[in-house]
Amino acid sequence: MFLKLTSLYTNSKIRINSIAINAYGPELDRAQDKGGLTTVGSYVETERRCYIVKEKPEEIDGLLSSSYVMIKEAYENRTSEVPQHTSDNSDDDSEQSITESRRSCC
Repeated sequence: MFLKLTSLYTNSKIRINSIAINAYGPELDRAQDKGGLTTVGSYVETERRCYIVKEKPEEIDGLLSSSYVMIKEAYENRTSEVPQHTSDNSDDDSEQSITESRRSCC
């Protein structure tokens, strides 16, 4: 399942495969009015690269848990068997044999 997050620097949408996420955490920056650090978003580390996104770690937690629940429910609600549609070839065969027998009679 893919998460759709927003790049902190370009404001563009980023699709990240949730399975490929190795780690994520707060992206900190110096507060302008205060001397301390403030959370401005998150870093999301995947197998290929690290993304800096606007969503805070708590929001990513929520997205990941809701996507897990959706996948789990879909897995639990799946049908074990796919219904098979049978073709009625027997009717077609009988009609064909009737037609052939009429031709031979006439």
